[in-house]
Amino acid sequence: MGVQHFHHVDPVKFNSTLIEGKAHLSTPREVKQHPNSYLLGRSQNSTWSEKLKHDLLKNYDRYMRPEHDQGVTLVNLSMAFKNVDLDYVTAKLSINSWMSMKWFDPALQWDPKKYGDIKKIYLAPQEVWQPDLSTFNSAGGNDVSPFAEVYHVATSDGQISWVPPCQFQVYCNLDLTYWPFDTQVCELILGSWVYDGNSMDFHFEDDNEIAQYSSLWEITKVTQKRDVEHFSCCTEPYVTLTYTIHTRIKSPAYGTLIFIPTFVIIILTLANFYISPSSSEKFLLCGTTIILTAALLIFFSHKLPLMASPTPIIVMFYTNTLCLLSVSMICCMVIRSLQCNSNMPAIIQSLLRSKLLVNYFSAEFGSTQQPGISPNPYTRLRQDISSIPGDIYVREHSKKSAGSQDIYVTTRMIPDPSRIPDPAREWKKLACLMDKALFYVYVGVFVILAIHCYL
Repeated sequence: MGVQHFHHVDPVKFNSTLIEGKAHLSTPREVKQHPNSYLLGRSQNSTWSEKLKHDLLKNYDRYMRPEHDQGVTLVNLSMAFKNVDLDYVTAKLSINSWMSMKWFDPALQWDPKKYGDIKKIYLAPQEVWQPDLSTFNSAGGNDVSPFAEVYHVATSDGQISWVPPCQFQVYCNLDLTYWPFDTQVCELILGSWVYDGNSMDFHFEDDNEIAQYSSLWEITKVTQKRDVEHFSCCTEPYVTLTYTIHTRIKSPAYGTLIFIPTFVIIILTLANFYISPSSSEKFLLCGTTIILTAALLIFFSHKLPLMASPTPIIVMFYTNTLCLLSVSMICCMVIRSLQCNSNMPAIIQSLLRSKLLVNYFSAEFGSTQQPGISPNPYTRLRQDISSIPGDIYVREHSKKSAGSQDIYVTTRMIPDPSRIPDPAREWKKLACLMDKALFYVYVGVFVILAIHCYL
């Protein structure tokens, strides 16, 4: 085994060295109170970028607005819209975009020849001043600043460029008349929350860029407007920038989901009005159609705001369909209960016996008689005398040349049981008439709504 040799250490020197090391480690490093103090302790191997950054920021106040030309800070803006999403229930439009802002800061100018021919430098958001720009019609509560913290680009002539990604959320006044093929118009209003127009001015740099990344919503048009407004709180003018955004749904599946059930409801409703009122199939089909229509209305209530104004045409259509189907079913139930227990009122009988309805019922039921009664309620019978009962009186009356003998046959009007007015038949015809009337009403409502929707 090898023998390990240890050097002798003077315990006095070791303890003193250890104490000095602890004292050196425990002594706090001196920190200057400048907001950019981390730039001041440069080493001898500093790059030109570090030297430039140090010289620019050593006396820079990021909270002081840069002044130029009579003390007004001019900010030029442009917007690139990337994505929008509209929530019908909350009436909120969410906007994802990139905003380009440019301004002049005289405190951030330098001579490139003194700094290794550097003409551009990148500065963090917490290092330099940035415009006070807020959303006036924000739907995001207290979060009025929608900008992400990204670096600024400063050039040697003092021009600052800042292109942060933005997320805006604003309220919209929805017009759902032609939903789901509606076009919504929403406004995004921007401006300075603190500075008035005498201190900070905003101008549009160029037209807006539209780049679509959404599969559901499409931006069809964006317009921009600059206004100078006076508010009741202040006497100074304030500059506002308004972006008007036109957007619509572009998903084909959305329209299919709405209009295929609509087509089925139309067919079932028209078929319901052509089924005999006394058949059980009518009640079954009518009830099924009512359930389907009510289910679709419930579906719409989850997709649309309940207090929407004006009411969407598709909702009006389903509401009218539900009402007409309910009226048809109630009428059939009432008439079915009355046709076996009561006679029809005289007013309704006279209506059914009108010439127009007589012709209609003749074609419908294959008869030329008035509805429910025979054209001649009594039949004149002529029978052989030998077969006439005792209550039939016969008197012969005839004239002959010599022994004339008059033979009179007195007949009695005997009611025909098969031609007595039938209340059940009359009620059935009334139900049929009402179904046909509802059929034409339904077709008229559908045609009017279709014309109003597409013209």
